[in-house]
Amino acid sequence: MDRYPPTEEGLKNWGQYMANHPEQKVTLLRIGTLMYFIVIVHPDEIAKLLCMKPSVLPKDDFMYGVVKAYLGDGLLISNFDKWQTRRRMLTKGFHYDILKPYVLLYNEVVEVFLSKCEGKLKNGETVISVFENITVMTLDVMLQCACSYKSGCQLEQTEDRYINAVKDNVDLALKQVTLFPYIIKPIFYLSPHGFAWRKNCRIVKEQTLKIVQSRRESLVENPNLVANKPNKDFIDILLTSKDSSGNGLADEGIVEEMTTFLFEGHDTTASAISWTLHLLGAHAKYQAMCREEVRRVLNGRNSDTIQWEDLSNLTFLTMCIKESMRLFTPVNDIYRMAHEDMHMNGYFIPKGSRFLLSIGGLHRNPNVWENPLEYNPMRFDCELPGGHPFAFIPFSAGHRNCIGQKFAFNELLVAIGRIINKFEIESLTKEPRRVIPIIVKPEEDLKIRLKLSE
Repeated sequence: MDRYPPTEEGLKNWGQYMANHPEQKVTLLRIGTLMYFIVIVHPDEIAKLLCMKPSVLPKDDFMYGVVKAYLGDGLLISNFDKWQTRRRMLTKGFHYDILKPYVLLYNEVVEVFLSKCEGKLKNGETVISVFENITVMTLDVMLQCACSYKSGCQLEQTEDRYINAVKDNVDLALKQVTLFPYIIKPIFYLSPHGFAWRKNCRIVKEQTLKIVQSRRESLVENPNLVANKPNKDFIDILLTSKDSSGNGLADEGIVEEMTTFLFEGHDTTASAISWTLHLLGAHAKYQAMCREEVRRVLNGRNSDTIQWEDLSNLTFLTMCIKESMRLFTPVNDIYRMAHEDMHMNGYFIPKGSRFLLSIGGLHRNPNVWENPLEYNPMRFDCELPGGHPFAFIPFSAGHRNCIGQKFAFNELLVAIGRIINKFEIESLTKEPRRVIPIIVKPEEDLKIRLKLSE
């Protein structure tokens, strides 16, 4: 592990290792003295694993246990029957009829971001920190889509304890996997960071529970309340979802899924938007092509609002976003544990073995992608990028693929399309250094210069 830490140097060393060992589809990686991971970076083997029954290859409790105290046993972490039941119950929350109204909400939130940037330009501020501003924007989206909570978090440094707890716990989760002493749970919990973590977990759970209980009481008073709402938020879906026996989720289960939705949704989307803006800011040609496409789709309307019907026509912008997510995959690694003995690529793998499926490594694997470090959106102008159905899987794949991937990608199209239409952007960070635990971010925030586009 010393050669492959979760830093820019470690990632580059890993890329060189893949280039030097094209025949090696399965690698053993030691972390410390006692823990080993079977690392997979080839689409053939990743396909086999992700298509196995979730009961055979569940999520690794050790790795995902970092955030379990915060998220509970929600869809991201749960295994076996609980995961299967929850997945079925929540799937309807990402149906076409539910997703369509969200597009206008995306536009409203992005409009706040654009106005804030215009205000900065009027004050002579032409440079913004990308992740800092985009993360607050995506949190605003998630709060409104989750529970219709309008926090105003984009416009001011909010004193809202709930908002601050949600934001802070993302950083505290990162510290638990990057600062060595914190890997030992008692040390983390006895530290100031551990105290803040427990306090934030309590704040988020208590506030979410209040929202759930208030909504449930309203539903008891008016059983048709949700059915008659034109735009349903995530909590509406959770309150009315039933399993195969006709049972709904208890308050605790709804709190778990709400917290998971916020945690998993806003930071990953912020990563994808931020890296795409950085790359388009570094490639003026592709940025201009995206802007031209957006304006062609808007077709001279009085409003810059990107509508549901427009999304399928933003084909080149889609290619640019996918290429960005290939180079800077928001969730670099996913973890599984063998629940029974198995064989793979000629190796016997005993029950209890841990797998690290490196999606970021797969996406930069020189044995899968030609010139993998080059930003080339045109490689997605084909039916099978990378030549394999599992060569590009930014939302994972198989049984446990991301349930909200359509929700997220629609948000990416609206946010990036609106920003590129409004501003010409120039990347000022020339060689960003990545850190990868949990979400792929830069060591120092990306900087871009804004100019109103003509």
